[in-house]
Amino acid sequence: NQSLTATRPAISRAGDKKLTIVLSRTTGFSRDFNDAQKRQYSAWIAQFNLSHLASDGDAVFSDDRLMAALFASLRKTFKEVRLVRDIPEGFESGADYVGVLDLDLNQVLLSSFPSQHQKHTANVSLLFIDPELVAGPLVSAQVEHDQSTMAKGADGNIRSTLFAVKTARTQMLSDFEADFARKVS
Repeated sequence: NQSLTATRPAISRAGDKKLTIVLSRTTGFSRDFNDAQKRQYSAWIAQFNLSHLASDGDAVFSDDRLMAALFASLRKTFKEVRLVRDIPEGFESGADYVGVLDLDLNQVLLSSFPSQHQKHTANVSLLFIDPELVAGPLVSAQVEHDQSTMAKGADGNIRSTLFAVKTARTQMLSDFEADFARKVS
């Protein structure tokens, strides 16, 4: 029975290495949450005849764009990056490292009238593991963005929320890239 040890602070020469990625259960829940948000905002946009906001909503809640942005630094740095189902599959496929990606997206409505107050969470972590079960580094970003605006009607409220979600996720991606650059070369 092997156990995981956390002793590696950084990875060097990543351009020579293969990385496989396993998505955590939380990542699945967050992607489902993101999809539900996209459907909800699309319904509101249609209900209130705000078609001019449709492309903004699609962009902000795009799972493909978010995952592509998270994988961008990885793909630029490692020789190969692939998604796998689990850690054993990652190593069986010849990976030098398996990264466990944990994405936590959430939005909590704290009040809606007379002001719209929401807390937007956008957290991500990526723990690298080698075949000897030495873990590290842990690359992460944690963002909580408070949105507090006066209620402005459907158009203004939707715009404000889309902007807040985009702000939280953009900050998360920026912080993740910065931490990744410090720890993986």
